Amino acid sequence: GGLGGQIRLRVHRLVNIELYTDHMIGTMGDALRHDHEVGGTVQLNVLGGERWSVFPMLGACASLAVARAPQDRDVSVNDIQFGLRAGVGFEYALGEGFSFEAQALALAYLGHSFDVYGWSASTSSELSVWPLGQVVLGANYYF
Repeated sequence: GGLGGQIRLRVHRLVNIELYTDHMIGTMGDALRHDHEVGGTVQLNVLGGERWSVFPMLGACASLAVARAPQDRDVSVNDIQFGLRAGVGFEYALGEGFSFEAQALALAYLGHSFDVYGWSASTSSELSVWPLGQVVLGANYYF
């Protein structure tokens, strides 16, 4: 699971800049893994009506990925991974300053892979690229 937040700045009626942070926790085999990501996207409001908009997005991020060995929580590995993201978003104004938003994204992360075993953990010396798809659903409040 995870939790995150965002702030959107409208720099022009056709251009938004969205700054965000996401924090995710889960398992990787038997190991506990948690990732902490910060980034930003540029959104182009090219299609829309009075209460809705559809926008392409392009952005970048950095993520701290940490995994802890299952039999010794003091043993961990970490890596800072860099990512590019592109996709499309949809937003619908609900009224009273609230809106619903959905995003579909393709991401590519560059970083080092790591392995976690019962009592040990190691990081690869080679850089790898990981493609990923992501769907984001959220509620926004404008003030």
